[in-house]
Amino acid sequence: TCSTFLKDIGFKNGFVHVELWIRENGDVKIIEVNPRACFVYLEPYRQAYGVELVEDLAKISRGEKPHLIPFSRKNFKNYSCYAQISTKLSGKISKIVDLNALENEKKQHPDYIFWGFDEQLLDPDFEIIGNIQNAGRMITTVTFCKPSFEEAHQEALRLRSVILKQDR
Repeated sequence: TCSTFLKDIGFKNGFVHVELWIRENGDVKIIEVNPRACFVYLEPYRQAYGVELVEDLAKISRGEKPHLIPFSRKNFKNYSCYAQISTKLSGKISKIVDLNALENEKKQHPDYIFWGFDEQLLDPDFEIIGNIQNAGRMITTVTFCKPSFEEAHQEALRLRSVILKQDR
């Protein structure tokens, strides 16, 4: 797992950004590890722990004590989830992505962060040709928080099924 890997490489303290794939059978594959904070997660981190990370990082750099850095679950409030919605299909966007459903999700969940859009992917007539990328073509990324891992996982699956027509 991630914690075992970090111990094995001698990582003792600081921020780490780990990206992984969780396969349908539950297997976990680590695909990237960076010894830095991932600033995409600032808002989910605030929602999960109630901590303003940039403010605390600035305090640490000035030699000041940070407001709160959670080292245990006692400060934990929510699971933050970063869900990439991707497709391996080729064809017109209008046949692959439900753009109306995507817009509805944005309106229904103003606390979710939808980002990572390629403007072409919002054009219903744009055509994905020769989609051979390993993970498929990213349609969008959604960042949100839920009280449990299971709820976060289920919400990621729900968003995928609503946004991608292929899952219906």
